[in-house]
Formats: sequence, structure tokens, C-alpha cells
Amino acid sequence: MPLEIISPQFTISDFIVDEANGNLLQNSNSSFELEFLNSGNYDAEATSIQLIAMSGNYSILNSNATCPSILMGGTGLTESSFEIEIDDAISGELAKFKFVISSNDNVVQEIEYSYPIGIISEESPTFCDQGYIAIESSDIGNFEAPIYDWIEIDPSYGGQGSIVQGGHVTGLDGFTKTIDLPFDFQYFGIIYGEISVCSNGWITMGDTDLVFFRNRNIPSGVGTSAMIAPFWDNLIYGTVYSYFDASENIFIIEWSECRNVYSYSFETFQVIFYDPFYYPTISGDGDILFQYKVINNNDYSDNYATIGIENETQTEGLLITFANIYPPTVHTIASETAILFTANEDSPVNSNNDIIINSPKLFQNYPNPFNPTTTITFNLTTSITESAEINIYNLKGQKVRKYSISNNQTSIIWDGRDQNDQPVSSGVYFYKLIADGKTIDSRKCLLLK
Repeated sequence: MPLEIISPQFTISDFIVDEANGNLLQNSNSSFELEFLNSGNYDAEATSIQLIAMSGNYSILNSNATCPSILMGGTGLTESSFEIEIDDAISGELAKFKFVISSNDNVVQEIEYSYPIGIISEESPTFCDQGYIAIESSDIGNFEAPIYDWIEIDPSYGGQGSIVQGGHVTGLDGFTKTIDLPFDFQYFGIIYGEISVCSNGWITMGDTDLVFFRNRNIPSGVGTSAMIAPFWDNLIYGTVYSYFDASENIFIIEWSECRNVYSYSFETFQVIFYDPFYYPTISGDGDILFQYKVINNNDYSDNYATIGIENETQTEGLLITFANIYPPTVHTIASETAILFTANEDSPVNSNNDIIINSPKLFQNYPNPFNPTTTITFNLTTSITESAEINIYNLKGQKVRKYSISNNQTSIIWDGRDQNDQPVSSGVYFYKLIADGKTIDSRKCLLLK
């Protein structure tokens, strides 16, 4: 029995920090307002909003605000500010919030939202609370940004791809087709051997026959689980292709010359999966690249497009854009650009209280200006009887240096050289603190030169 749900739907369209630079700064108090977009199909009455802390890198000083009524499709600004006190967090680390929205003392919606701490800009990488960071081809900094390099697989333009579903996209709903991956691929900690490709610009890891042409936010319970969305929107015409490049150990899905159903503008884009065996990462989660040959995000009538990734339980994700709203670390999507989702271990593990490490901080001087340094110092407080070591890896999971730790050692200084005493390039590196064969702590550090 089909049912039509008629209600407001709140989306945070702007996070306004009351600071001269617009950033949440470490070791300070910050206040902020929210701008809400009513993306639902009904006008919203005046509401009250309660802030609940979802991460431990800040404390709440003022948790309540109100918002006036918002017409369908309109926006509204909170009439008072939230206030928080921020700890000594890593620049780029996410402060996680939950906003409980109530009307007439009834809870109508809960929104989880993350905002980076520290001095960041559109050129900064975008962090996820677990599993991945996103680096755009237009990002600038002491890290390796992806280079847009279109790999054509459409046979009409000289490619070698095979048609997914065996035909053109013709219906308003489109199609979803499950196909085998040529290699096992780990995604948010789960290993998959197949994917489901939808003509509406998204992929689900695993098997599904759902279509979902009307895009929503990420993360969200709407849509399929374990979604990879290079351009989730209502797309028609065009053709979807797949191709396994055995020489490069990559698997490509391409949406070629699809049309946006609302504007009929062309959309040509692709997703590239990197075989984790040949492109290893620290966590084991595989790298994913979005490439945009021609893109027109102009579906103003239905929340534009959704771009991003989310996990199997639809509780964590990394959003690039929804409803033409972008995080402060993301550029507006454009043709001839690329976005790399690369795996990392952002959350530290510290289950052994006998070993304490005061880690260097990723982007602690990031981004303007960089304070160049040629070394990374690990300050240690150790009381151990078993063997312990620090291993340093690059973004591809290749070990570049190993240091053994002796009992009561106070520090280790990495001089930016590999195990063969050759200098490494500037950029992002990972370290693992290992004791008695077990990983005690794993984080990122930044080497500048």
C-alpha cells in the first residue's frame, strides 16, 4: 500500500562560526549559529534545537537555540548561538554534533553533523570519522593530491568497456545491476566480491536490486547501504560501462553521456577501484577515485546531486555535496576534476596503559602558513618488558622506516629518511606503535620540508 509522507525535512545548509576567520579554533571557546534548509514537502513551524556532544574533543557551554518557521524550500537561521569549548585537537579533526529538533515539545528530527577543527579551507582534505579521507585534485598542500587523468572505456570513444545491463538507460527509475568484482575489495572494514551499479550515478557494495533515483543526504537511512555515490541524481539516457585493467590492477565503472532528467545536461563520470593487494593501505580499506569528465550539478528542482561515500550501517560517511551544500573543505564540483577517497586509521587505539605516546599532530601548522620542519618527534613515556617498535608508512601502506623502542626511552626523532637512509618526499605518513606484536596506537603525521 503506497503511502505519501508529507512533512518538513531539515538539512543544515550553513554552519556559521562567530570568529573573524570562521573557524573552530583549538584551546578556545567558540559560538556558532545554524542555517537550516527545509528540503521537505511541507512548511515547518518554529522549532527548538538541542545540541548533544558526539565526540570528546569539545565540551558544551550552551546547548539550546531556537529557529523560526521555514517555508518549504526556504532557509532559516537560528535566533541564538550554541557555544562550545574546544580542546587541543588536531587541525582537521572533526567535532561531531547531534542536533535534536523539536516542535511543540515533540521531537521531529535528529541531525548528526561534523565540522573540522582548526584552520582549514577549500584546499584542505576532508576527513571522515572512520575509514577514509577525501583529497581533491584541486587541493593544495604538503600531501599528494590526485591528478585528473580520464581513462576512457566507452567503445564509442576508443575504450574497451563492456555495457552494464546490456542497454541504454531509458526509464525514469533507471536500473540496478549486480556484477562481480575482479578482486576482493575491503570497504569500511568489510570485504566485498561484487557490487551493484545503478544508472542513477551510484554503486552499492554487495548485492541489491533497489534503484533509488531521488537522492538524499550522506550518511542517511534513505538509499542503499555501503553506497558509493559519484553523482547520485535522476539520470536518463547514456550508457554505463565496466572495465578491468589487469595491467594497472584497477576496475572502472563509467557513466557515459547520461542526461540529468531535469535539465537534460550531459554528465560523464567514472569510479575507479584500486586492487588493495597491489595498492595496500594501513587499514586494508581500498582506495577509490571519482573522475568527472563533464559534470553539471544543476538539478535545482530536487536537491541537486549527492556525492560521497557511506558505510554498511549508514551511520558514517564522507559527504562532498548534497542540495548544492558543500563542507568548508570542498571545492564546488566541476568538470575535469578528481576526488580520491583514501583509507586511513584516524582513530587512535590505546588499549595498553603501560605504553603512552604523545603523538605528532596531522596538519598542526596547517595550512597558512606551513611551518617547515624536517623531523617528526615522538615523545614517549614507556614502561615495558616486551619488545616495542614504531613503524612509519606512506599513504600506499609501504613501510618507510622502523624504530625499535627500549625501556624508559623518552623520544624518537624521525629525520625524514627511509630505512636505506634516503630522504622521503613531504606529505602525509602513518605511524603504528606496536608492542608484543600488537598495534597499540595508529595515527597520521605530516612531514614538511
